Amino acid sequence: MNLGKKFILISLFTLVSFVSLEANAEEKVAKAPPVPFQYGLGVRNFQTFCSECHGEWAEGSDKGPPLLHPYYKSSHHSDDAFYRAASQGVTAHHWRFGNM
Repeated sequence: MNLGKKFILISLFTLVSFVSLEANAEEKVAKAPPVPFQYGLGVRNFQTFCSECHGEWAEGSDKGPPLLHPYYKSSHHSDDAFYRAASQGVTAHHWRFGNM
C-alpha cells in the first residue's frame, strides 16, 4: 500500500473510530469526542479535506452523507473502495447528494 493510500485511510478511519457507527445518520454529534494526541493529524486532515461535505465529525451535512452510517462498515465497503472514493471520486449510489 503506497503512502498516499495509507494517509487517506488512516485519516478516515481515525475519525470514524472515535464516533460510534451505530449513531443515527440524522442526528448531529453534540460535541467532539476525545481524540488521543497521536491521532490528531488524521482528524485534522479529515476536517480540512472532508468535513465541508461530510460534517466536522463525519455526521453528514446538506452536501454529503454521514460516514457514520452502516453503509460504511468494513463488511459493506472494502478499504480500497474508501481510498478510490477519496482519491478519484465515486458515482453516487447510496445517497442523493450527487457524485463525489
